[in-house]
Amino acid sequence: MPVQQLSDNTAPKDCKKCQLRRIKCDRSLPGCNKCAKRSLECPGYGVAVRWVQGVASRGKLQGKSIPLRDAPAATSSLPHGLNSVLSSIEDVQHQVAVPLSPSNPCLLDTQTPHAPQLLQYFMECVARRLAWIDGPENPWRHVVVPLFEGSETVLSSVLALTAHDMASQYPSGDFWCDKFQRISKSYQNKALGLLACEISILRTPPDLRSTTNISTPVLASAIILCNAELLAAQEAGWRVHLQAAQEVIRTETDRLLLQKPADRIEEFFLQEFYATSVWAHLTTFHDIDEIVQTPLTGSRDAVFTDLIRIIHQITQAERIKARAELLQLPPPDLIPCVDIHIQLELARRSAVCLGQSIQFWSDNDRRAFEHLVWMYFHASLIYSYQALADHRTCQTLIKQSRDAILTNLHSLSGTGNELFAQNLVWPLFIAGTEFQENRASQKLIERHLTNVMRISRTLDRNRVLSFLKDWWTLPDGQCISWIKLARKRAWACGFFLA
Repeated sequence: MPVQQLSDNTAPKDCKKCQLRRIKCDRSLPGCNKCAKRSLECPGYGVAVRWVQGVASRGKLQGKSIPLRDAPAATSSLPHGLNSVLSSIEDVQHQVAVPLSPSNPCLLDTQTPHAPQLLQYFMECVARRLAWIDGPENPWRHVVVPLFEGSETVLSSVLALTAHDMASQYPSGDFWCDKFQRISKSYQNKALGLLACEISILRTPPDLRSTTNISTPVLASAIILCNAELLAAQEAGWRVHLQAAQEVIRTETDRLLLQKPADRIEEFFLQEFYATSVWAHLTTFHDIDEIVQTPLTGSRDAVFTDLIRIIHQITQAERIKARAELLQLPPPDLIPCVDIHIQLELARRSAVCLGQSIQFWSDNDRRAFEHLVWMYFHASLIYSYQALADHRTCQTLIKQSRDAILTNLHSLSGTGNELFAQNLVWPLFIAGTEFQENRASQKLIERHLTNVMRISRTLDRNRVLSFLKDWWTLPDGQCISWIKLARKRAWACGFFLA
């Protein structure tokens, strides 16, 4: 199936939406501005994005179009140390190995027809859902593409993620689901094999290694494969890759490569790793370390990093407080909520300031971004009260922030909901925890979370919603905070809160 080559500035032909509307398309990449201005999702320009959910023109599926279905969730334990990570990666590699039949011997050859189709689909669709902000400077396009051009490991990881994303649009057992799953597993197996070899190199003494920097491609591949496993909410897989990323960072900390200032690619994947780790730690309830040795700050590629760093600090403080209560120790000296409020306000202003330097598709998108920043500010403020203060003495402040989340959510109409859907889980969850007795608001939260899953894939969000429903139906007085409930159910929690 031929695929149009992407040009630097414009697409070679009009998008299908503009063709159907019989208007002139501006052919902007990755999507035309005319669709964006009308709050329409631009379908892109290439053939590759058309046949994913298209109607088959021949074969036994001729004339059929299939609806979506979510993947099941699973839980597992977390390995520790680079040797354990290498062993775990080899186990995963064995589990996903797919033998290549004589009739299809080149599934892993990047020159086969499906590779350019997958890369175009990644550029136009997958990158949009992975980014904090999908604008003309989306780092998942401008940072990742140069990296996979020089790393077969990163390229195979991207192709595995993209094929998995395409498979997730079809019901289990469907022809296209099986086809894309097979392609995904083949690329994943190749990526895991290359990743295991590169991690083995990182285990050798620094003076025996090549001067080539492989730590950044290894880190990038681990993060990309983690995102691929999150598509199926397979905790056994995504936690292994997240742990692999952490061990790569720890191994390289003392090397000269990480003593110099990180370039944009290194910084971006460090920020991605940091944010993913913070979300993962929110529901695991063991001691939380610093995750990264040097505190990260926000950038145009990761505008919410300052807010996420404060969420991390709150989680660390809550774990210290809980341990003291368990051991019946004197209350620890924790950061006051009023100081957290000040930090959050500074982080909010920093995010808005960074937003001024970012290109958005439209002015409406920029305004929607500012509403999203307010939602993160208020959600994180509520979390600080829930985690560190007497919940009963902060009800007025909590309700003010809870209502502010809904007000800003209401303002995220049209393109805002579509563009930032992948970022809404945190504020929706936190607001939802404060609606134990308001059925109408519970339905609102449920509807928006369901919409997030429709737009931005299911990931672990079914478990997030399931936990909220359990919390809403809990008898009065049985548990005073969602954090205590999640800690009691730690064996069944561990969901990814993003």
